[in-house]
Amino acid sequence: MPRRDLFTGRSGQLALMAEFLHREMNVAIPEVDIGDDIVVVRDDNDQITRVQVKTANAKPLKSPGLFSAQFKLPLHQLENGPLHLVYALVVRRSNRWEEFVIIRRSILFQLHTSNGLGSVDPKANLILALTFGPDAIMNKGLNLNPFRSRFDPWPPSDVVPDGVIPPAE
Repeated sequence: MPRRDLFTGRSGQLALMAEFLHREMNVAIPEVDIGDDIVVVRDDNDQITRVQVKTANAKPLKSPGLFSAQFKLPLHQLENGPLHLVYALVVRRSNRWEEFVIIRRSILFQLHTSNGLGSVDPKANLILALTFGPDAIMNKGLNLNPFRSRFDPWPPSDVVPDGVIPPAE
């Protein structure tokens, strides 16, 4: 992995941790990384949530206000990871951390297997190429906007919110 990607990944992880702290939730970095980048602790109910952080730099698109970001997630983790693992997709745009997409592993896996979200590369990674706009985060006709900055409630629900899957025609 290029050195720059290591710095981007770590800084995105720290930006996410700062967001949790601002929301009065404790965070910790596990001593051994076995698929969890951070652990979030709700002190009011002792709930612990594992979080896998993925970061990307935004790329502007020709249409005003639109940009894209691409994430690579190991398919084996998506298929077999802990049931309550949460992914945080963090996007840097215009020299600041601008977007946080918060989604449970179980929902992401369901959207991939049942609705074709993302695509699988030859190295068995799920590639999520997301297009961001003011009111939508799109991939293959699915709108992930309901997961945008989904810090509340915490931990996030394991039910797909309305509006993600387009209604059948």
